[in-house]
Amino acid sequence: MSAAPTATLTVGVQEDRTRIVFRFSGATTVTPLLQGNILDLRFSRAADMDISELRASPPRLVREVRRVSAAGAPVRLALTLEPGVRQRQFVDGDRVVVDLLPPEGGLQPATGADAAAREAPLPALQPVRGNARVQLVEEANVTRVTVTWPAPA
Repeated sequence: MSAAPTATLTVGVQEDRTRIVFRFSGATTVTPLLQGNILDLRFSRAADMDISELRASPPRLVREVRRVSAAGAPVRLALTLEPGVRQRQFVDGDRVVVDLLPPEGGLQPATGADAAAREAPLPALQPVRGNARVQLVEEANVTRVTVTWPAPA
């Protein structure tokens, strides 16, 4: 089984836009769908793509980034944008360029409640409470660690 082609991404932030460039190992296209403040990017190719840095530190105009597609399927990303952000995109050879543009009139200043909510997001699930059981088994060529949680983690 051959490894999936890889793709890389770079981000550039300027005063008038945030640009995200996806570079694939061959020509590809993207179908964007902006619904509310969720931008769904559906690429025409499957690829291994590391979005961990983008997820950990979303650039200006982006609140959250998630990969929606399964491994081996064409890449699909969901970007949660600041309210009113506009987008445009184009393809240049093996690069797909997505520009995020501030809303007409600029970004609205966050209210105290909005700012507090952005600084301390609520977890999607309640944390697991209790003690986990850890079992360590060492054999000649293998070490196995098994963790049993008190509830689904």
